[in-house]
Amino acid sequence: MARRSSCSSDPILRSYYEDDCMNLQQTLQSSGKIGTIRQIVKGGQMTSEIDFVTGFGKSALVSIAALRPSAITSGPSAWDVSLRSCEVKGNYPQLARQLREIKAVMSGVIKAPPFATTYLDENVRIGRDQDGAVYVFRKALDNTNPTDYSSIRGTTKII
Repeated sequence: MARRSSCSSDPILRSYYEDDCMNLQQTLQSSGKIGTIRQIVKGGQMTSEIDFVTGFGKSALVSIAALRPSAITSGPSAWDVSLRSCEVKGNYPQLARQLREIKAVMSGVIKAPPFATTYLDENVRIGRDQDGAVYVFRKALDNTNPTDYSSIRGTTKII
């Protein structure tokens, strides 16, 4: 979402959808299997974790973002999401390279895209991004602690 929010014109937006998103998805699918995906929202912070199994072993993509009530979209369920860190845990060189390329295109500017959230109940929430794309999240566990990835050797810091 941070990359999408930096698209300032239609040609840049088309490039984002045609190149960046599709290349990243192809990288993820071609070199490994996507495992557990978790998102923990706690104390004004969102931790996102995506586990992978590749030919190199177990890996994970971990990002941490700050959350604050949106200055753009009104309502109690609208948040500005500001990416604070992004790391690849383990040995996944294709993913690290792709994320560095995306970061370079962003010229170090990481904007806070609006993201509206509607809570249906304690276990289900629906998110809507700036393009109207809808994401449905289901609470699978009561554990709100980030995963301990210390057993995975190597970390590549992207942001």
